[in-house]
Parts: sequence; C-alpha cells; structure tokens
Amino acid sequence: MPLLKNSNGEIISLFEKRTYSEIFFFPQFDNKGKFLTDFFTKIAPSIYPKLFPLSTSFAWKDNEEYRLPNHQNLLKKRKKIENEFQEALIDVNQEIDNNTRHFSFLHNILSETGDPLVNSLIKFLKWLGFDQIRKQDDEPKNSKILEEDIQIELENGLLIIECKGIGGTSTDSDCSQISKIKHRRCKDRNRFDVYALYIVNHQRYLPPLHRANPPFSDIQIQEAENDERGLLSTWQLFNLYHDIEAGILSKAEVRKMFLAYGLVTFRPLDLILVDEPKEFFKDGRVCIVTLSNIEIKLGDEVLIERDGQFERMMIEGIQLNDNPVTSVTNGEVGISLNNSIRKKSKIWLRSS
Repeated sequence: MPLLKNSNGEIISLFEKRTYSEIFFFPQFDNKGKFLTDFFTKIAPSIYPKLFPLSTSFAWKDNEEYRLPNHQNLLKKRKKIENEFQEALIDVNQEIDNNTRHFSFLHNILSETGDPLVNSLIKFLKWLGFDQIRKQDDEPKNSKILEEDIQIELENGLLIIECKGIGGTSTDSDCSQISKIKHRRCKDRNRFDVYALYIVNHQRYLPPLHRANPPFSDIQIQEAENDERGLLSTWQLFNLYHDIEAGILSKAEVRKMFLAYGLVTFRPLDLILVDEPKEFFKDGRVCIVTLSNIEIKLGDEVLIERDGQFERMMIEGIQLNDNPVTSVTNGEVGISLNNSIRKKSKIWLRSS
C-alpha cells in the first residue's frame, strides 16, 4: 500500500503486510527524531494499541487538573493501603528472620559438623527436656584419650553421645568407637549404668530426602544391639521435632527411647497396624485396607507412617461391600480420610 509519492509520482513511502509481520518504509527526513516521536506517540498507538498500551498521547488525563470525580480520594486510599502493606511486610520479614534464628539448630543438625553440630544437638536435647547436659569439649581432658562429645546425667545413669557430620555414611569403626568410651566410663563410675549413643549427620551435602535412610548397614545395627549401644541419624531428630509438636509423641517417652540399643526408632508404643494400602482413589483420600480382627470406627484418629514420618488423620467414611457402615472388624473395606495419603504408607491405630 503506497503511503507517499514525490512530485514525479514515484512511491517514496509504503506499507507492506507479510505473514508474520508488517513493515513501514519511510523516506529520508531532515529531522528523523521528531518524525519518529510523532509516529510512535500519535500514529502507531492508534494502529497497534496492543503494542503501545502506555502511549503518552493522552497522558494529560492523569494530571490533577483533569482527574475524574472521586479519583483523588481513591488515590489517597491506595497510598494508605500501600503504606500499611509495606509496614506489615517489614514486620513479617522481621518475624521470619527471628523464627529462622530461633530454629536454626534444626537446619544445623542436618548440615553442620564439628562444634556447630555438637552445639545444635545440645540445643535440641535441651528442648527435649534433658537438663543435666555437659559438653565434653568444655571440660579439661587428656588430648590423647578419645572422649565423647556430650554427657547427660540421668536419674538412672549416664548417657554418653558421640556426634559426627560426614560427607558419606559411617564406617564400622565410626559406629563402634563409642563402645570403648562406654567401657571406660563404666570403669570410672564403677557401675554399669552408662548408655552409649552414636548420632551422625550423614551425607550432609545432600538434601536429607536424597540420603540413605537409615544410614547404617544391617551388620552395624546388629553389632550395636550386641554391644548395647544406640545408632541414630540427625534426620530422625529433625522429623522427631515435628512428631512431638504434632502430639504424636511426648518428650518424656522420647527421652526413654534414647536409651535403646541398635537403631533407635521413635514411634508411639501403643500402635496397632491396620494395613499398608495398595489401592488408592480420589487423589489418595480413599484407600482399600484388609482388616483381620482390628476394629475401625467412623471418626477414629489414625496415624499415617511413611519413610519414618507420622501424620495424624481422621476416618471420615467406611464402606463394606459398597455399603456405608459405622464400624468394621474384618474384610476388605474402603475408608475415606480427611487428607491424602501416598503409596508405601502404613495406617496405624492407637490401642485404647
């Protein structure tokens, strides 16, 4: 489409429409800047409004002299909301910073080694309710003799803890060296009331869910049982914190579990296994379980365990042979829960 011709009738400006583009061809101008300014502010926006949503041709409308009724009041209202939002944002960011500092020990037990790991574990142990805790690095000692990292005086004896933060998994000697210290402490006390525990922050450069859990071999666990000492990972402690906060475990019962032999596990002692479902529907909110002399009732609270972590849920519906029932003891039944569960989850009931 011709746009301009010269005095000889020759086309000197044209518009060309292509499949995926549109092109304007202009002649040479003495003042290109003024021409382009006029074109992009006055002409092009009317042809391509979507390309020029912020065209300034009618920017005068925003001037105070030309504002519409109520516009000024609404601008003041918006400004007030913006100020309040900024103040609230500053406050919540401060809360986030404070919360991060307060609970940093939970991330530290999953990332640190050496003294920072020991200090963070001591903070965790104090939160758990152990009150007579002693960090052995703070005590005068013979540097040639291997010492435990933490001592905890108990009503029924002494708990000694060795901590390690490592890039891989523990060797047999890593797991067992606490035994030598245990024997020496028993001799020092002239009593066999010393409990030994090895805590490891393993594969600490990996996200915890990508680590080997548990990080101990069957042989290491069996030898720990034989030697009457415990094995524990910091990832277990991280999950334990949330289980206690959720009311699944109490601090008092957990403190007793710290004295177990072999792989220390944290789970309520009053659990009855319902089943490990294999079929799921409605995004995991409904599953099929097989019961064998285990009664479940509408409204029962159950614990869902997956990868050593627990979550409380409620039974909202039960169906037997496609009929709704309020309770059932045997057979293949469908249950609906108030939340979704995934494959490899176990369903537990608390014994009454």
